[in-house]
Amino acid sequence: MSLRNYHDLFIFPESMENIPEIVEYSKILELKSIAIAGTFENISEFESFKKSVKKLIRNIDDKPDIYFSVLLKEKNPQDMHKKAKIFYRKADLIVAQGGSLSINRFSFESQYIDILIDPHEGRNDSGMDHVMAKLGSQNNTTLALSFKPFIYQYGIPIHKLTQKYQRNMLLAKKYDLNTIIVSNASDKWDLRTGRDLASLSSVLNLSLERSISLTSTNPEKIIKNIKQRNKPGYINENIEVIE
Repeated sequence: MSLRNYHDLFIFPESMENIPEIVEYSKILELKSIAIAGTFENISEFESFKKSVKKLIRNIDDKPDIYFSVLLKEKNPQDMHKKAKIFYRKADLIVAQGGSLSINRFSFESQYIDILIDPHEGRNDSGMDHVMAKLGSQNNTTLALSFKPFIYQYGIPIHKLTQKYQRNMLLAKKYDLNTIIVSNASDKWDLRTGRDLASLSSVLNLSLERSISLTSTNPEKIIKNIKQRNKPGYINENIEVIE
């Protein structure tokens, strides 16, 4: 058994049928916790999804801790803000799909966004600058980078992607921006152990300690926030009503 706990906080199943085997395989990989994400139009859809997942996995013993995430793919900050407010404190995590500079910046500014995933998506640059990294650190937002492309891509595309990751990891380190590596798995074959996910550090020129933190202690900061938010009397990370 590993002395550390490892976590994969972004899994996006391609179908409901994949979820039981994803949970089973996560157990085999000794992941302490996983977050299952989906896209939803309203709270009713989200609650129905949660109920269905819990029913599908109810007979799996010793499964990882399961968290439920909402992935927001809105194209402009105004729409994303409205959607994020709807799901805030209803979902365990609110994840913004990165890409446009306006969405990336909004995600690091917003109190409602927990994670910005892949700010480089669809871009020729890394999608981040010093201002965004500083905002994300100040607002307790996490940067998530996906492992999945490194399974299926190679050659020039993966070289360019590596450069984007390296750039964003340098910014994260400089401004103490919490950063995690996630599988972004759509089925069980995309899943990796925590150490495998952390092995991405070998191409990102990270220290061993920092690479391990990307799938262990850094995700645990997010999990701590989830538990804090679920306490009665919680208002925000700086205010809690004590009765």
